[in-house]
Amino acid sequence: LTFTFPEDAVTSTGSPFWSAPKRFPRPVVFSTEDASHVTLVRAMANLKAESCGIARPAAGVNDDAALVALVSKVNIVPFEPKKGVKIETDPKANAATSNLPEGIDDEAVIKELLEKLESARAALGSEYRLNVIEFEKDDDSNFHMDAIAGLSNMRARNYEIPEVDKLKAKFIAGRIIPAIATTTAMATGLVCLELYKVFNNAKIEAYRNTFANLALPL
Repeated sequence: LTFTFPEDAVTSTGSPFWSAPKRFPRPVVFSTEDASHVTLVRAMANLKAESCGIARPAAGVNDDAALVALVSKVNIVPFEPKKGVKIETDPKANAATSNLPEGIDDEAVIKELLEKLESARAALGSEYRLNVIEFEKDDDSNFHMDAIAGLSNMRARNYEIPEVDKLKAKFIAGRIIPAIATTTAMATGLVCLELYKVFNNAKIEAYRNTFANLALPL
């Protein structure tokens, strides 16, 4: 996006593209000398290991020097933007231009993807299972809040907004969880209502696209 629309980009009307409420995002350059970066890498690596059933070495838990040494060996390929990508900015445009070739067979694409997934699953073995991680914000040893606070702060650096410490992130997460539960319950109920229409072969006019915001008073 930033390659297509640099910071000084203007719209077709001559006004700045990056004007409120849009903020120009700046990349975060990884550095092993930044404690926030190291903490985030440790948290994400431990969560990935837990979900995949991989034993966690001491370097990934409490040895900063060993972790930095491991991370320094990783070769990151520099990002290169795709050429010829056009992003539609005209709000009056009828529809976004698709980058997919004309006449593409959706069924064939889906079948090919399913075959790839099946071959990947077969290579893992019949006993392989991903472990479900239940979120727990009050356990400081499970790396959950380290990951959430780290990701949030990296995002904040992208847009040059104030960062928060782990304690503040924990407080915010504690307020979000109940909201997620109630919103999910409402969305699930509305989706189930639409499924009843599918099962009863209802006409297309019977289906509804609903917008709801629990933050607003009814």
